[in-house]
Amino acid sequence: MPNKIRDFIDLVACVFVLMVILQSGSAMADSWPQERREHLRVCWEIPDFKEEKQWVANAIEREYGSRQLLNVVEWGECDAMPDANIRITIMDQGPHTRGIGPQLDQLEHGVVFNFTFMHWGRSCKAQRRECIEGIAVHEFGHVLGLPDAAIPMGGDSATCSGVQLATQEVQSDVVIGEDSVMNYCNPNWRSGRLTGTDLVAIGSMFQLQGK
Repeated sequence: MPNKIRDFIDLVACVFVLMVILQSGSAMADSWPQERREHLRVCWEIPDFKEEKQWVANAIEREYGSRQLLNVVEWGECDAMPDANIRITIMDQGPHTRGIGPQLDQLEHGVVFNFTFMHWGRSCKAQRRECIEGIAVHEFGHVLGLPDAAIPMGGDSATCSGVQLATQEVQSDVVIGEDSVMNYCNPNWRSGRLTGTDLVAIGSMFQLQGK
């Protein structure tokens, strides 16, 4: 199957996940209190995948920890960390979170990653590390408190490569840029790198919430 077709199928899958999340509740930006944000404990609900888990930890430290935006003080297995703030499971489906920011605190299956790409995101099979790191930085944007980029407040509709993203507004005062890791339309989403607009959005979120 040509790569363009696979990318289009992956985009449709991402859009479906986005629409489910938007329909299930508010997408309002909501960050942790600073004290909690600086001492997060993260656990994995699924064993194995040692190398892939290290890719995720390294990407989060590089993009969030080194900038003092979010600090993970411990990674481990959920069986040994029943009070972990963030619980991550691994499934062969579209990566997503079941909330944002403190809504995820100690929530079972709160964050879902895909490490195999056997059924969802097959175009990632040839570049697994790049995709896993890109997904990790995106999903931890949600952990930090950022919503997805879909339709700004007061907007009408939005499309990406001809696919309608959603018809529901993102209820947030935080503006997500076109090149943001939170934007499904960003062609460089696999970069796994926060952009200048991401840093501005995060700064705005902290300022608005006094955190």
